[in-house]
Amino acid sequence: MNANSSGAQLPWNGPLDAGTQCTNEQIPFALRRAENGAAIAESVIFSSPFIEELLNRFRQILMRFTLAFVLGLAIIQPAGSVPDQAPPSRSTGLSHRESHPSCRNAEYEIRLTIKNVRKSVGLIVAELYPDDPVGFLSGETRLAISRFAALAPETELCLQPPGPGHYAVSVYQDENANTDFDRTFLGLPAEPWGLSNNPRVGLKGPRIEESLFTVNEAGADVTISLRH
Repeated sequence: MNANSSGAQLPWNGPLDAGTQCTNEQIPFALRRAENGAAIAESVIFSSPFIEELLNRFRQILMRFTLAFVLGLAIIQPAGSVPDQAPPSRSTGLSHRESHPSCRNAEYEIRLTIKNVRKSVGLIVAELYPDDPVGFLSGETRLAISRFAALAPETELCLQPPGPGHYAVSVYQDENANTDFDRTFLGLPAEPWGLSNNPRVGLKGPRIEESLFTVNEAGADVTISLRH
């Protein structure tokens, strides 16, 4: 420690090494010097140009990463955000459902869309009938039949009539695939069913006049909603 002219030691001016021994009078001064030194060191460290430069670089990297992330979201859109394309036009009736084996884009072809198929179970059975009230919905007058796997929520298939004219179509979902339209013990339908034009059916049963539609050279598009 330093000494004054009288030979007395000034406790606050001496060095504060790890091995320095302090008297009781020197301890308050030593503590005060230690606190001041720590404050000065902290100020020097956090105001250092090196630390400031390091923080600036960190901010730049963070900004670049954020910008790249935002641009990536803008370029790579999730699949669900892409607008659905409109289905092909059905005005001509000769350019869609090419992938279905029952559809051949032939003349007079009847293109069926069966909606309200709740489960992909069993078969969708479509039957074509002529404009004849006698034998409607019976196998005696049936002109064509098509059976294909049911696909929820809708199933598409085709029927081929013999030529232009007026026809009616009945469909049902053969859920147990027994090739029969099952009924309850009361004679009511036990499986989902429907008719062309989706008419209301009263207690007297279906009438063919309410289910007829016209087929020309371009064919016809018919949508039937199953009843459960």
